[in-house]
Amino acid sequence: MPVNSRNGSASALDIAKPECNNRTIKLERRIAETSPSPATSLSIWELNYLLAKMTVKEIMIRDVVTIAPDATAEAALALAQERRVGALVVVDEGHLVGIVTTNDFIYRILNPLLGLGKPGVRLHIYDCGTTRKIEEVVRFINRHDLTIEALHVDDSQESGTRDLIVQVDTNDPAKLIEDLTTRGYKVEIRERCC
Repeated sequence: MPVNSRNGSASALDIAKPECNNRTIKLERRIAETSPSPATSLSIWELNYLLAKMTVKEIMIRDVVTIAPDATAEAALALAQERRVGALVVVDEGHLVGIVTTNDFIYRILNPLLGLGKPGVRLHIYDCGTTRKIEEVVRFINRHDLTIEALHVDDSQESGTRDLIVQVDTNDPAKLIEDLTTRGYKVEIRERCC
């Protein structure tokens, strides 16, 4: 039974040979590894001919990284990073039960953490990574009767400090920002892509 990517195309991941116990995965990068170099002298027609003749067997990876379905998301992500793979085959008692990809981690963990798809404004509050400072910021948010949609602490590469990123359910955070800056915090509205 083929397992296709989220958008229904077979370009990202396909499970091959479902009748075998040794499952294999074809990955996009394998196509790139087995394709001619961009510096090739082959014409587009010759390349198309070669790709039309290439089989999944020639580009699939046989040594796949597997994980049990009851493993934590954190353990799965750590394993994928350690093994430098973009997908893990989920196996239960020797049977394929699914696949988890880096996109799954992004959609299910990172996006909610960043507040993507949630209403409001994201504020970047510099040097605000201690419990005392976070508690003070939350008190200010409560005083303005706002709801926290997402919150995380970010280790700033530039300043070496821990910054608070908080998304609140308002489109006009001016009064909250004024209160926080009056208290001594440096606050910026963090641009959102979504």
